[in-house]
Amino acid sequence: MSQAARITTITLLFLSFKSFALPGNLGAGGQLSAGATSLPHATTSLAHNPALLARALDGQTLGINGFGLPAIALELGDFKEDFVDRLDQLEEQIEIAEDENRPYAERRAAAEKVDDELSPLMQDMARAARVNLDLSMALPGLPLVSQGLGGHFAVNAEAAASLSARVLNSRTEATFDDISQTVNIDDDTAVYVRSAEIFDVAFAYSRSLGTFQLARLNGELSLGARLHLMQGKLSRQVMRVDDDGEEEEDTAFDRAGDNYDANSETANALGLDLGVGFIGKNFSMGLNLRNLVPPEFSFGDLGRDCATKPEPQRSDCEATAYYTDPDPATGYGAEAIPAREDYTLPLQAVLELSYTLGESGLSVLASHELNALEGINGGAYQWSHVGLAYSGPWWLPSLRLGYRQNLADEGMGVICLGLNLFRFLSIEAFQATEKGEFDGEEYPRSAGVSIGLTRRF
Repeated sequence: MSQAARITTITLLFLSFKSFALPGNLGAGGQLSAGATSLPHATTSLAHNPALLARALDGQTLGINGFGLPAIALELGDFKEDFVDRLDQLEEQIEIAEDENRPYAERRAAAEKVDDELSPLMQDMARAARVNLDLSMALPGLPLVSQGLGGHFAVNAEAAASLSARVLNSRTEATFDDISQTVNIDDDTAVYVRSAEIFDVAFAYSRSLGTFQLARLNGELSLGARLHLMQGKLSRQVMRVDDDGEEEEDTAFDRAGDNYDANSETANALGLDLGVGFIGKNFSMGLNLRNLVPPEFSFGDLGRDCATKPEPQRSDCEATAYYTDPDPATGYGAEAIPAREDYTLPLQAVLELSYTLGESGLSVLASHELNALEGINGGAYQWSHVGLAYSGPWWLPSLRLGYRQNLADEGMGVICLGLNLFRFLSIEAFQATEKGEFDGEEYPRSAGVSIGLTRRF
């Protein structure tokens, strides 16, 4: 199966809600437009603080999800317009070097210019050439939350996938062949792919500890816990770009699909979240400790048993030596990656707050992750969110507008918009404020969308 076909298959499989997500551009669960804030009328809030399960029901006895389209987020690297200009200039130099009507000295000088400038250009492009794809879902009808057992409980079965691809390049050489009078280019450009598929079955329970006064606020204090039973399948691959295999259309991404299972590692893990919440008449606040028991997974090893593999898989396997065993003296293999790598979801503390302005139905929302987590793509994510939400009579649309900022890594910010119709249909989307540029055309660095159905009884 080709990598493109695999991505399409995963996308079709993930046509549902987005309550759970790996650290990435979707955020760790919940509604895209509300950050990590638990909201009434939103069973997708169940991915947040387990102590605030009652918040999702808002006085009702049962809440379930129905069916939805995927929650998908895409992030692209930041190309610059001068990449195209620099490539065009080098192509002109190659044409000069191979023009038999020009003097030999001029042709040799053009070839040397290509050799001097091509490697830096390829390395700059490699740093920008990346794509991250995040998807998440819950099984139809889930999550489910209800009153019972002296408090509130929830059951959920969810899946998430994350895929990242980036270009590696440590060396590109251009030489002038005096016999053939052509410029020969030799480089080690490769595509590095990391991916994960994680299935999570979660059981949550919360219980009220009674009414208390916090400063001048009166409210109900509650505690909650969520147990995760998880299975993860993680894979990494390095594929040479210039090794096309037996068929012309057998590209690096085709070989990534062929080698996906061979390079994957499957493991089971347990996770535990604990939360405390305080709910009053017009407000709620909480602290959620995610991954108090950190789930741990491993990627498949790279560069193992290369001699036993058929071509071109053997060439891909051997090429990993360029990047897993760099030469510090020459700088060759500077884009080093580990031959063996584990992935852990460490402890993360999350604060959330919502306050409703009187009887207006207008609420102020805020959530903040106190530390960063690493995503499958290798980037760090620590989201902080502020926003407004309006919820009136059932026949009026509920609206949410927010801004999320990643306080780690590149510090990308996104504008979020959400709409609920009849407290049943939810449509949400976000787009990054940062723009990339390629060949004079701008594009948003990140974007995402989700559509789902929910119902309370």
